[in-house]
Order: sequence, then structure tokens, then C-alpha cells
Amino acid sequence: MAVNRPKVRLQIDALALHGVSPQHSDAIALAVREHLSELMLSEGVPSVLKQGGQIAALDDATLTATASTDSVSMGEDIARAIYRSLQR
Repeated sequence: MAVNRPKVRLQIDALALHGVSPQHSDAIALAVREHLSELMLSEGVPSVLKQGGQIAALDDATLTATASTDSVSMGEDIARAIYRSLQR
């Protein structure tokens, strides 16, 4: 039996990463995209996205990273913060 999943197109126009080296931004963006997709598949699409329309902005989220935080971990943390904001 096929599962009927809603189709969602999520576009993030800007993601401010203060203090992050520009050489890491592509890897972080990829990790955000992949982990956010995983969260929506495993946890479900937040109702605000099922309703359609646009969200102008999400609440600011402050994440603390250390010099040893890798790009993938940082991207996953950002994805979780975005997902939590969408659930409010």
C-alpha cells in the first residue's frame, strides 16, 4: 500500500551564519537541506506547510558551535532548529 505524502517545496532565501567561514557554507547548506528532508519524512510535515502559502520569516534561533563543530553537525543542528520553528 502506497503512502500518500504531501508534496512540499521549501525555499530558504537567506540563512545568516555569523562567524562561519564561507568555505563551509555549501556543506552546511547541503546538510540543512538533507536533514530537514529526513525530519519531514520521519516526523511528518508541519501543519503550517500542509496548509500552503508562504512564511515570511521564522523566529531567530541561536546555535552555539565550537571550532571543532563540523559542517554536517552544524547543518543538522540548523535543520532541527528550523523544523522546531515550523512546528510552533
